[in-house]
Amino acid sequence: MPRVKQPFDEAFVFVVGGGSYVEYQNLLDWVKSTCSTTSGTSSTSSTLTNSVNGINSRPGTGGHDSSSAPNTGTAYSKHITYGCSDLVSPSEFLLEVSSF
Repeated sequence: MPRVKQPFDEAFVFVVGGGSYVEYQNLLDWVKSTCSTTSGTSSTSSTLTNSVNGINSRPGTGGHDSSSAPNTGTAYSKHITYGCSDLVSPSEFLLEVSSF
């Protein structure tokens, strides 16, 4: 039976281990490049979550939300939630990798 690809408008991406803002930004860039666009205000909905360390970066808690991003004049129909078990800075990542 062939698998039918159905469109989706919500995704949860969770990385076990080190996540990064670059991965998160790449997801948002992917949404922008793959979605059909319409003129209007920016409504790309996204949240950045680091749930294992107890940091919830959802709107209202001082976290990151695309609603505070500059208005690009384009609306997208996808909602992306990105989470990871460890969100490290680039220098912490290099230190971690060099220990192997």
